[in-house]
Amino acid sequence: MHSKTADERKACFTLIELLVVIAIIAILAAMLLPALQQAREKARGTSCINNLREIGNAMYLYGSDHHGYLLHSGGGFEHYDRSGIARLAAYVGGLTYQDIKTNGSGKERDDGRIPKIFYCPSWPAPQTTAAQVRGGYTYGLAYGPDANYYTNPLYKWSQFPLDASTTNEQVSTGKLIVAGDTRHGGTENMMNNKLLPYHNAKYSMLTPRHAGRTNVLMAGGNVKNITQGEFKQQYVLCNRKAFKVSSWAAPTSGAKVQ
Repeated sequence: MHSKTADERKACFTLIELLVVIAIIAILAAMLLPALQQAREKARGTSCINNLREIGNAMYLYGSDHHGYLLHSGGGFEHYDRSGIARLAAYVGGLTYQDIKTNGSGKERDDGRIPKIFYCPSWPAPQTTAAQVRGGYTYGLAYGPDANYYTNPLYKWSQFPLDASTTNEQVSTGKLIVAGDTRHGGTENMMNNKLLPYHNAKYSMLTPRHAGRTNVLMAGGNVKNITQGEFKQQYVLCNRKAFKVSSWAAPTSGAKVQ
C-alpha cells in the first residue's frame, strides 16, 4: 500500500482548513454587500433624477402643443381620458394619445405598456398588480381639483399665486413641485398617482425613497433631491395655485409623516 509523503499531505486541505476559508469568504461578502447595495441604490437614485428630468421636458413639449396646460386626474393608459401619463407618453417615445384612445381592443390601454421612465427604479409597479391600477405606481403628478383637472405648465408663468394669500403673495417656479417620488396609502386604485396639495393617504404623497430623501420635479424644469425638512419649505403646484404642505408618506407604510 502506498503511503502519502509529507509533501502530498501538505498539498491537501483538511476539512477544518476548508471551513475556515469558507468562513473568511462569507465574512468578506457580508462586509461588501452593504456597500454594493448602497452603490445600487445610488445608481437608482441617479436614474430616478434623469427620469424626472425627462418627464419635465415632456411636460414642456406637451404644453407647447396644447396651450400650456396638462390634464391629470389619475391613472395611466387604462384610464387614458383623465391621465397625464397617457398624454405625455408619446413625448418620451411611447404610444401616442390617439393610439391609446382609439385602439383599446389592441391592448394599447394596457398599463403594462406605460414607458418605464414614469416609474422610479426603486419602486416599480408589482407585476401582480391589476392592470387597471398599475398606473397608480408611477411618479405622482400635480393634480388640478377643478372640474377639468388642469394644472399649469412648467413655463407659462414665472410666478404663481399662493392659495389663501391675503397679500397677493407670488411663488416662483423654483419652489413649486409638479411631480416626484410618491407613495399611496395602500388602497390600490387608478387615482394613486395624483399628487395632492393636502394630506390624503388614499392618494399620492411625497415619500423619502432615496436614503431618506425624495426626488422632485420643480415647475422650473429642474430636479431636486430634498429632505423632509427642506420639503416643508416647498410648495405643490396645483390648479393654477401654489399650496403649502408639510406632510409626506413614510417610506414603507404610506402613513402620514409630519
